[in-house]
Amino acid sequence: MKEKLTLSIDKETKKRAKRHAKAMGKSISEIVEEYFNEISSNEEWNPPEGSAVERLAGSLPIDDNRSYKEILAEELQRKYGIDENSD
Repeated sequence: MKEKLTLSIDKETKKRAKRHAKAMGKSISEIVEEYFNEISSNEEWNPPEGSAVERLAGSLPIDDNRSYKEILAEELQRKYGIDENSD
């Protein structure tokens, strides 16, 4: 169920938002909802539909279930002898 949300933004920002929404063929509400869904998602990142990255995704066989952070930590440790969390 959709709920109403009132935002207060600068007048020029509002004009730019309306132009952008019109160019995208969407409402400002749709764009704001998509943005918040994107930044608050706990899911793994997926490339934009139809992008070159999407077409290449999965083209290399990888038998590795580690997360990006795990791989990064291991590679930093291997290359520099440091942990990603060290200061």
